Amino acid sequence: MGPKAMGGMASVDNGFARFDHVRIPRDNMLSKFAQVTAEGKYLQPPHAKLSYGGMLYIRATISIRYATVRRQGTKTNGLETQTINYPSVHYRLLPILSHAYVFIQLGRNLTKAFDNMSSRLASGDTSLLAEMHATTSGLKILITSMSITDLEVARRSMGGHGYSGFAGLGRIYAEYLPAATYEGDNFVLDQQVVRAALKSLSRLMSAESPSADTLSPSSYYLRLLSKDPEPIPNLTAGAWKNSSTAVSLLEWRAALMVQDLARHAKGPDANANQRVSKAVTEAFVAAQVGLMSQELQLTEIDNRVIQDLYRLHLLTTIESSLADLLSFKIINPTSDSAGPIRSLRAEIASLCLDLLPNAIGLTDAFGFTDWELDSALGVHSGAVYESLWEKAQTEPLNREEVTSGYAPDMAKPQFSLESATVADIPVLAKIFTEAFANDRDTELKYLHEAPEAPYDMMSGALQHWMSRPSKYPVLKAVRSGEILGWMCWGYSGYDAEANIKAAEENQTEESEPRVRKNIRASAYYETSEKDDTPAIEQDEATTAADDTPEKIKCLKAIEDKENDYWDEILSHKCMFIVATAVSPSHQGQGVGSALIRWGTAQADLDEVSCWVHSSDSGWKAFEKNGFKEHRRLELELDEYADKPREGGDGKWGKYIFRYMQRKPHVGVS
Repeated sequence: MGPKAMGGMASVDNGFARFDHVRIPRDNMLSKFAQVTAEGKYLQPPHAKLSYGGMLYIRATISIRYATVRRQGTKTNGLETQTINYPSVHYRLLPILSHAYVFIQLGRNLTKAFDNMSSRLASGDTSLLAEMHATTSGLKILITSMSITDLEVARRSMGGHGYSGFAGLGRIYAEYLPAATYEGDNFVLDQQVVRAALKSLSRLMSAESPSADTLSPSSYYLRLLSKDPEPIPNLTAGAWKNSSTAVSLLEWRAALMVQDLARHAKGPDANANQRVSKAVTEAFVAAQVGLMSQELQLTEIDNRVIQDLYRLHLLTTIESSLADLLSFKIINPTSDSAGPIRSLRAEIASLCLDLLPNAIGLTDAFGFTDWELDSALGVHSGAVYESLWEKAQTEPLNREEVTSGYAPDMAKPQFSLESATVADIPVLAKIFTEAFANDRDTELKYLHEAPEAPYDMMSGALQHWMSRPSKYPVLKAVRSGEILGWMCWGYSGYDAEANIKAAEENQTEESEPRVRKNIRASAYYETSEKDDTPAIEQDEATTAADDTPEKIKCLKAIEDKENDYWDEILSHKCMFIVATAVSPSHQGQGVGSALIRWGTAQADLDEVSCWVHSSDSGWKAFEKNGFKEHRRLELELDEYADKPREGGDGKWGKYIFRYMQRKPHVGVS
């Protein structure tokens, strides 16, 4: 019938067959749960898939082990905090653990009840069948729904690693998800649970003298609607420490909701069956938990831990049921700190902290082997990252440093470096303007000038640099005729005509030059406000206008004054980056790094240092290519701005210029 959703149950081949006039002997029906009597009566199974509730303690084990090993954040002693110690984590995971323990014991009790019913059926007694059907229908809905929800909560608590196939939870999710639709949609089963509850209520109310003795375990909560009901618990301080409080509240909720549905059966509430079914089943589970707590036969310490675990299940069920409890005025909220809802959540938080030291022990008690868990993040040793690494090495794509499919393309240059010409100036200036459109320092200094001022300034500067190619070589990165970015290098203390010519001659397909190696490094855009030329002639549009605010003039003066240090640097023999820009649409493609390496390769040949006066956003690209910070200028731009910056919070913020040096790598080819 085709593959299943999310790749789950891949080994199970569901099919179909059609028979016509075929008689199958009763001995050959392979009927473990469903039965056909000798008289031909079909007996429906009591939802055998309840056993899938055991999946709960698998995911609880994996997620709690991982959260105990994983560390995040800081502490005064320098050791990061175990993530399970964060309330946002253990408040989610420990209730899942409590659900697992409750459902395990509930499953054992249900198995005994089922065996008892089966033995009675063998002798023709069907009196327990209706009760078993009502009970298992409700539990099937509740357990499958909670398990699916808890599985996703557990996965998310593990962060990004929880989505990895090696975590194991994705596989469990895909295999468990169909449990909610085994034997039909859960919404259909809701109707059967509600129908049984309404029948029990009708029998109780129609009796001459209603008595709780006539109620079955699954409908025992209806006793609260008799003439002399137990009072609703008084939620005084400390009431949540008694499990019977939560049991009573959940039973009152179920009783009142069934009564309300009976009175308004034909009302417009289309979701009533689902809510009543959930309330009825949770009341049954709560009553069973109350009995489990009384029947524990453990050591004093173990008994206290399991009691706390059961109580955590009850209290988190109360918390998720507050809408119903408040609607029917079973709980009356108050605004003070001692109110029932605040104290409920405080008690849940306190229980989680009490259970935290035993979390690993409680999951180890399940006895899973690493093979059974099949999870790199849930290994018993706690070596989750080593296990994750080992798992990753089994992936076929990780057998080679670069997979065969990508290797040929990565070996090819993605663009070429060429000398820029005067004809390129309009494109180069446009790239500069686009790249620095969001540079806060540039934006502030040109705030009161014409929009084309940065373009005109750079056009004039490029004309000047190109007039002295042996002093200021301007390179462009080109792909399929398109200029991706550019950089102007400068030589201080010497010219380098021979070096430039040699470098251009080496740009051939036969011999891959150094400037083309590793050109997939991250790109950037960067500029130097000044080179070692005393003055660059600029357009009138780019000169300081009389109407420039004094604050901005002050900012420019500070930066110009700081360039005295730049002049000192350039009094020595070196290479330096005058200006550079990469088109925003081509950043991140290695363009900037390739342009940097062109110059650093020449500097290594000449055994000279490289310098750059880096803008606030470009320094990381230079650091990645061997530059180290030598000095910085920090500016609080808001001190020099006469109006807020457009967009965001209006702040210009701190801006840092960095003087960075790269020493020559002598002997490196």
